[in-house]
Amino acid sequence: MTPPKGHGTEYGLTVPTLTGPAEAQAFVDARIAEGSDYIKIILDDGRACGRQFARLSNEELAAAVAAAHARGKLAIVHITTQEDARIAVAAGADGIAHLFADAPPRPDVIALMALRRAFAITTLTVTQSSWVR
Repeated sequence: MTPPKGHGTEYGLTVPTLTGPAEAQAFVDARIAEGSDYIKIILDDGRACGRQFARLSNEELAAAVAAAHARGKLAIVHITTQEDARIAVAAGADGIAHLFADAPPRPDVIALMALRRAFAITTLTVTQSSWVR
């Protein structure tokens, strides 16, 4: 789930996008109808990798997480920064996709992830390839 001109739309493929919180449940329902086992939500404005993308608002993020949970699906949030990881987990995300690499892990972020039992899909080779220049 990404907004128009959000990460994932830059590849020239037709990508369904979310244009407001009120659309979140219909968006999730459409992905489930297509066979999705979980909902991946993009919370990435590209700044960590020297790019610029539109970004979901905090309201859209919260609505997306709630919509996934309303259908019994995991809400996994694509992040690139530690602050985005904190925002995602605070919004109720079950996990983060990719590990932030912009700063060493802060104890408050790790404590929040532990408290919420949120997991991280580290994909370290993706992270490394994005940061090594």
